[in-house]
Amino acid sequence: MKYRADTSDHFYRTARSNASRMLVPRFIHIGKMRHRSAWSYPAHMHRCNECFLAIEGSALVSIDGEEYPVNAGGMYFVMTGQTHAERSIRTPLSFHYMKFDSRGVSGSGEPLVSGLPVKKQFIPSTPAKIAELFACIAKEAQEDKPGAKDIIDAEILALIWHIRRAVKAIDSTEGTMRQLAIVEAAREYAAENRSRTIRLDEIADACAVSPDYLGHLFKEHVGASPLKYAMSVRIEEAKRLIGVSGLSVSEAAHALGFSSVFHLSRKFKQYAQCSPTVWAGRAQQKSRKR
Repeated sequence: MKYRADTSDHFYRTARSNASRMLVPRFIHIGKMRHRSAWSYPAHMHRCNECFLAIEGSALVSIDGEEYPVNAGGMYFVMTGQTHAERSIRTPLSFHYMKFDSRGVSGSGEPLVSGLPVKKQFIPSTPAKIAELFACIAKEAQEDKPGAKDIIDAEILALIWHIRRAVKAIDSTEGTMRQLAIVEAAREYAAENRSRTIRLDEIADACAVSPDYLGHLFKEHVGASPLKYAMSVRIEEAKRLIGVSGLSVSEAAHALGFSSVFHLSRKFKQYAQCSPTVWAGRAQQKSRKR
């Protein structure tokens, strides 16, 4: 029996430069795998959490020595440091998977849920919302439309909380949940208004909090000020416009509301560690190699 997949597609991988800005988890990758013939994967462990949603077929999964079947429509998750193994029962076997950890927050890997029996890590019938989020993430990643990165980050965060909800393991206080909701609203506002310069007070107004409180929450949960985060979103969009869409630096500056090419170039160097022209050149070289 083999353990390599017939097909393996990483739909989305978080850029290393973005990992330190994530709200709670650090996303590693998310994708889909399919096995047409008999398949198995030997016992192993990771320093991260993993979630699997079975789409077709069935498998026998062992976590810390306890075995349970997983059929199409079911899901299971493996937590940091747990030994696990899988083998197919019925093929073709395909599933969505996601890997993430919380190292960016506490400095060390943390489990998805604490103190949960292995049996509870298996969900025979996946809630519709979880399946829907997996599908939406895949669609956003494959279509790669403007704002896809920020939408994917938000949907993965929602996916993690829906999984915790499914096993009745949400242990955050209402206050913490409200803080995260405020921060997420600010992130969305920055993404929606990346074509212009925005002020701290208008972001705070959109979130119905004071500028000082928003700044405090952002420092705590994101590790940067709201305005620095907003600028990073604009620079990410500038990278896309210059490197993917082929806009000139002048056109990108105009599209994103920068006062001049010099203004965009200065911020671009600050956030991307290179000039827009160098970035465009690298993108052209990669395009020729394809």
